[in-house]
Amino acid sequence: MSSEQHRVSRLDLDREPYLPRSRRAGDSLGVYGRSKQANVYLAAELQRLVQIAGSTLRSVVAVPGLTGTGVLSRGANADRGHTWTMLASLVHLVAKRVAQGAWPLPYAVTDESLPGDAHIVPSGPLQGFGRPVPRDAGRTARDRGAARRLWELSERLTGVHHGELAGPPPVPEADEAPTFSLR
Repeated sequence: MSSEQHRVSRLDLDREPYLPRSRRAGDSLGVYGRSKQANVYLAAELQRLVQIAGSTLRSVVAVPGLTGTGVLSRGANADRGHTWTMLASLVHLVAKRVAQGAWPLPYAVTDESLPGDAHIVPSGPLQGFGRPVPRDAGRTARDRGAARRLWELSERLTGVHHGELAGPPPVPEADEAPTFSLR
């Protein structure tokens, strides 16, 4: 999942912290955009790695578009002041319903004709509304060097390396099967 905000964000991989928590109220959209740009980079690098491995796996980015999730008015944004509340209310008025925002994800997952590295967005004006369609992801998806650097940085910081993830996950024995409760 990503956002069209990735197109206007600047993720600086030469500076730590890479995706800082914002200390300034006005930078929350910047942090959001950088995290979405990181998602696009990681999806592009994953596609490159699976192609090298000869896998048929496809890495596809889905963008919900402007969706009324409440992200601007709840959580960390709940007490941002009168101006912020008015902005969040205005956005909510023009945003689509959450169910419509979800459409690009099942499309990206189930349309087998999509190539790896596809970028799925709503088809309407400013990707605000409309059916999901493939679209050029822009300069972020084409910056393979930055995508590779972010992947390597992620491996270093997490200690998880893509080579360790090769092959299907192990199937647990019958007596080891996880159980789930809906309580």
